[in-house]
Amino acid sequence: MYRINDLFTTKRISVFISIFLVIAIIIFIVFQGDNSDTPEELIHKIYLISISLTFLFVFSLLSLIMIAKREFRKISKDTQEITEYLQSVSEKNYDAQVKIKHFHEYLHISVLLKNLVKRVNNKEKKRSK
Repeated sequence: MYRINDLFTTKRISVFISIFLVIAIIIFIVFQGDNSDTPEELIHKIYLISISLTFLFVFSLLSLIMIAKREFRKISKDTQEITEYLQSVSEKNYDAQVKIKHFHEYLHISVLLKNLVKRVNNKEKKRSK
């Protein structure tokens, strides 16, 4: 169980750090050697760096999209659990269960909803007496 904000922040930071490390390694490898390069060789090295950075950008963009989709699925599952629980409660099924698996915020909401349902159930029992 983890918090949504913590998750996106740590993944975002780790992705940016890895991107900068890869860029630094590429630049070090390309410009390693003697400094007596001709202008054509320098242009060729610049082209290599720009192509490498383009591939790196596309790769990092695709990986971020995949991470976002996976996290969206987790958020959708937890939201669906809460929605099903609320539908059960609205049908007067006060013994319904909700199981939050992924995010701490949703767990907190479900606990508050359970407490609210207990109160409503107790009030209905008192009315029926």
